[in-house]
Amino acid sequence: MQRNDFLDFLKGSLITLVCIGHANQYVVHQDRDFFQDPLFKAIYMFHMPLFMAVAGYLSHRGITEEKGRFFYIIRRASSYLLPIFAWTIIEHSSRYFVFSQPVNFDIIFGYTGLDRLWFLWALIESVVVTVFATLFGKYRPIMLLVSFVAILAIPDTSHFYLLKYVFPFFLFGFYLAGSNLKRIVITNIQWLVLLSAVASLLCFFIWDQHTYIYISKMSLTSENIPNIVFRWVAGGVASLFFVSFLYLSNSFISVMVKKIIILAGRDSIYIYILQTYIFLFLFALVSRVIQPISNIFIGGSLSIITGCVVTLCSLWIGNIIAQNRHLDRVLFGKLRPRNSTTTQIKQLN
Repeated sequence: MQRNDFLDFLKGSLITLVCIGHANQYVVHQDRDFFQDPLFKAIYMFHMPLFMAVAGYLSHRGITEEKGRFFYIIRRASSYLLPIFAWTIIEHSSRYFVFSQPVNFDIIFGYTGLDRLWFLWALIESVVVTVFATLFGKYRPIMLLVSFVAILAIPDTSHFYLLKYVFPFFLFGFYLAGSNLKRIVITNIQWLVLLSAVASLLCFFIWDQHTYIYISKMSLTSENIPNIVFRWVAGGVASLFFVSFLYLSNSFISVMVKKIIILAGRDSIYIYILQTYIFLFLFALVSRVIQPISNIFIGGSLSIITGCVVTLCSLWIGNIIAQNRHLDRVLFGKLRPRNSTTTQIKQLN
């Protein structure tokens, strides 16, 4: 598996975990009492921090190109902002015309516009801050530190507490792409799997409800600083374990499954956006039909099955929509014409 294929394989695995986590939250627990679920906890310890680290890694070339960095900002911003506002309009138009709900512009430009697809906002903001810091040449590390401290000072409103949580991982991925550290990691991969597994297991048992970013957020109080630091540490060691384990185990996965996961990684934007609205629909449907599932094994199995099905459905629907390049541009921010899913799978080595 080539390096770029492994990154897509990693992204595909992570976006599948996003769907499994949301299935656990909205289908199994129906948005109630899900924080102590072992599967939910294991996923939420690291999946979005690692996703942001991968984004930082992949952004390195665009950010460090002297003549193209500002074009890179414009390209990234347009790729993410257009889908955010397009889906916000679609959601609230549907609420108005289908369910006759009144239009609330505070919600449209507040919660839905800024928070529904928060990861895309965090990506844009991370790219802008990092590009700004690169303008200072040899003082770049100092400026990044200053920028990070400034971000920490932002109040925990809207999605900004989530930005403060994942931004250090974006920076780590960005610096990893330009360093030799990745060679050291690959050379010592077996030891890293073992050590990071032990550390991750320890973090798993220490992690409690107050550790979640959604509960304690990022306020710099004496009571919360230990939560913030531990959250970063746990996210780091669990991410290291997941990447190391995936790197060692990918050769044991069937070729077809691997191709589908790689394709999911390449088109993770389709899955991230569509699964958001699919789970809103599933939550509204399931909560009227069944009670939350308290059995850990049944709930975990249902979460995994539902998450994988939603991943595949989102990928399939996204690729169908993407056959129209104008819809692909507006709804997903894609610029290049798309081949069919079947053609893309055949083209993979």
